[in-house]
Amino acid sequence: MSRLVLLCGVFVLLVELLPIGSGGAVVAAPATRIVASDEVIVVLRDGVDPVAAARELGVEPTYIYRDVFSGFAGRLPAATVAAASRSSLVELISPDAPLEATRQVNPTGVRRIRAKDAWADPVPDVVNADVAVLDTGIQRKQAPDGQTSNRKARDLNVRNGKNCIGSGKATKDGNGHGTHIAGTVGARDNSYGVVGVAPGVRLHAVKVLNADGVGSVSSVVCGLDWVYRNRGVINVVNMSLGDRGDISTCANDAFHRAVCRVVDVGIAVVVASGNQGEDAANFIPANFPEVITVSAYADSDGKPGGEGDRCGRERDDTYASFSNFGQVVDIAAPGVCIRSTRRRGGTVLSTGTSQAAPHVAGALALYFAANPEASPNNARIWLLNKASVPQDDPDGGLLSGGQGRSDEPVLWLDGVTP
Repeated sequence: MSRLVLLCGVFVLLVELLPIGSGGAVVAAPATRIVASDEVIVVLRDGVDPVAAARELGVEPTYIYRDVFSGFAGRLPAATVAAASRSSLVELISPDAPLEATRQVNPTGVRRIRAKDAWADPVPDVVNADVAVLDTGIQRKQAPDGQTSNRKARDLNVRNGKNCIGSGKATKDGNGHGTHIAGTVGARDNSYGVVGVAPGVRLHAVKVLNADGVGSVSSVVCGLDWVYRNRGVINVVNMSLGDRGDISTCANDAFHRAVCRVVDVGIAVVVASGNQGEDAANFIPANFPEVITVSAYADSDGKPGGEGDRCGRERDDTYASFSNFGQVVDIAAPGVCIRSTRRRGGTVLSTGTSQAAPHVAGALALYFAANPEASPNNARIWLLNKASVPQDDPDGGLLSGGQGRSDEPVLWLDGVTP
């Protein structure tokens, strides 16, 4: 099983995602992949009812998928996978894998990417866009430090969502990672806490990781299934999670297929590159071509030039030593000592590519608010051509990139025109 890891902050904590359901490895011809685990995701042929198919195949499903594709997750003994893949009901079978999370975000990052240059004048109470945060949940009510009992405090504009972990509908954050990510994306511009890149944007808590920051491919596909169902609402998905995984295609892997379906209906998907200091091509979902993969750099003073203090081992305006890199990375954003919303009130610092990704998700929310008919490809073109600068740009770039990292542009907003 593969672990989806939270790519986050101050603690830089890597939490192993334990299997929470079944996931899919492709065993069906023509694209056969090895399924080594009993936990699988089964993608069915169009028109096949997933409940009836699971019953016929003798599987007790942990997740049922009806929107992003027809299928289910569950336990299928490895010895029976080959036979099941030959069933007329089945299109492909993929292995389920654990995924991990990283941690949180800082207002210097909002200044560093010049987010205010892309805000409307005057700044609206709500940026008119919708971002689904697939994470540990989002705490709906926050308050200033020392006022955690203030139930009227709502620093985040949280709307409906989905719980893919355990029973019930609650999307409350038992970890803090998802709330921190949400704050970077869109904390309100008010009198306390932090302000997000897209202040007041509508946030949808899609809980795919548990209180330990642990989830699985099947739980994340459950979240993407909900996103696809709400395709007329959601503009952007943020996934600050992942784990090691092979290169795949939309045709031969359930997780990859779910992402492709979401992008195909006009939703941009932003993911963190990972915190191993390695080639991001070895990690999922960072290596999916359809997503926007984000690496991290250090910023401590909200401006270029390298004159800010160090944060830990990371020098101001340099590529983060822990950040994954390589050709699959699309853009770099602030990800070191990022301050954002704490689930129990106030703010907290965190570091990781998990913190970098929501800067980009927030930037895309601003873009879609101003350009509601734009496609994910339009957004990618805008991001890489008009919302970024080369890494060595003297006005907005970095002092150093490092081996394999010099080609990654740096997020740098200059309005939201296409």
